[in-house]
Amino acid sequence: MEKKKIVVTDPCYIMSDQDWDACCKEAEQRRDEHKQEWEEAFDEIVSRKLSELSGHKAYATTTGFGDWDNEIDGQHFCADSGMVCVCYLTEEMEAKLDEYPNPYIAAIIEVEGDIKVEFNYDNPDWTVVYVEDEAGNSYQSFVPSDDEDDEEY
Repeated sequence: MEKKKIVVTDPCYIMSDQDWDACCKEAEQRRDEHKQEWEEAFDEIVSRKLSELSGHKAYATTTGFGDWDNEIDGQHFCADSGMVCVCYLTEEMEAKLDEYPNPYIAAIIEVEGDIKVEFNYDNPDWTVVYVEDEAGNSYQSFVPSDDEDDEEY
């Protein structure tokens, strides 16, 4: 089975400014002309654009939290636009990531074969990313705990 690299990060870190701006404008147009929720439209548009850029199906959604820090497979990643994405890593995306001084903005995971990605929204304030590859390897981002709320003071 072919090994490939995927990236889990904020899509604004791996897209050109021109592509990002075009996605924003299209989402605004859909909101104005088609009365589609901006966030829903933006998730679809960014996913489509990342699919075009990577040559494979890509996934993007809101973090539920806004700007955040998270981790998956022992690697940290973050979001500044309030979005998270999962897609196959290209050389162009890797070069874009290299422009940032923060080494913790993206998690890069080696996978085998195709991937299946799911976003869990059970907690509306925190999106959990789940990735499984064709070989059965699975990766899950941090799941917040309510344990602190259960403690007595």
